[in-house]
Amino acid sequence: MIYKTRRRYRGEPICADPTVDPKENETALHFSAGDRYLWISSYEPAIVSRLLGHPDFRIGHLVLMNTNGRECVVGVVGKLPIGALSIGRSRPSDSHEFIVVRKKCSEARRCRVRHVTTKRPRKKRKPSKKPAKR
Repeated sequence: MIYKTRRRYRGEPICADPTVDPKENETALHFSAGDRYLWISSYEPAIVSRLLGHPDFRIGHLVLMNTNGRECVVGVVGKLPIGALSIGRSRPSDSHEFIVVRKKCSEARRCRVRHVTTKRPRKKRKPSKKPAKR
């Protein structure tokens, strides 16, 4: 079976690659500090489906192959705003597809980029033994 790549999604079905073990289907996220977007690649059908349906997802390329006489999408690489992910927050289940939020980032408050600082927490001050000033 031969893989093909394309830059546009034309409504092809999404399926698992039959040539690999399901445990080998992976998803990878790539971003650096200060980035507003991340690069994501996935070969898990549930995540591929969620990404292709997300209004803020920008396709880099699709990975397609012919299975059972039809062309289907087995993987995708593209860009997504970092705020469109739900990592470190509770999700309704442990299913992988729930890391991709369905809402468009301009409609969801949590898609805004928040700057994280690494300040150390302040130490509590010990009460002074001196009498209070009057």
